[in-house]
Amino acid sequence: MSFMWATVLSRNYGLKVGIPAYAVASYVGVSRLQENAHHTSDVVAGATIGYIVGRTVTRHRKGGRLSRVNWMVAPARRGFVASISFPGP
Repeated sequence: MSFMWATVLSRNYGLKVGIPAYAVASYVGVSRLQENAHHTSDVVAGATIGYIVGRTVTRHRKGGRLSRVNWMVAPARRGFVASISFPGP
């Protein structure tokens, strides 16, 4: 989640916000390793997935507006939950 938010912030607000956001995301990853909460492969995979999701979410911006189809992926107790919304005209 931290790398996803860092990517979204970086893409929307530029490097002045992106660099600190990635620094915080990296700190979260390292702290997970230091507390033996995750393996290195878990942290690398999570950072990669977070980056891809963040890029995908911000990819469809045109003129400051999101595309008509909005989607969300969120962690759930045993996996992920995905939702798609189609706003009206």
